[in-house]
Amino acid sequence: MTIPIHIFVSNQSLESPLSIIEIEVDGKQIFEKQMITGSQHNWEEIREVMSISEGEHTLLIRETKTNITTSEQIIVDRELWIVITFHGSKLGFIVEVQDKPVGFM
Repeated sequence: MTIPIHIFVSNQSLESPLSIIEIEVDGKQIFEKQMITGSQHNWEEIREVMSISEGEHTLLIRETKTNITTSEQIIVDRELWIVITFHGSKLGFIVEVQDKPVGFM
């Protein structure tokens, strides 16, 4: 059984206003894009509908210019909405996983 996941990405860093963000799920690259901070209201939804198998999966997220990287384990047992924000060298990436649609989109 596969379950849909929805991923949203934003560069919120004033320190790195032009960043290249890459995302992998279980070792497969699903996203790579140059993202600007702008007014901090720039969001990118990964439009390709992703359905993955039920169970534990690994998200690997990297900003290529600074090589700031984070890895998150997620348990997929229902449809999920994942919000990834980049904040620069002090906070790195923040990953929020929820089981309801994201309010800002």
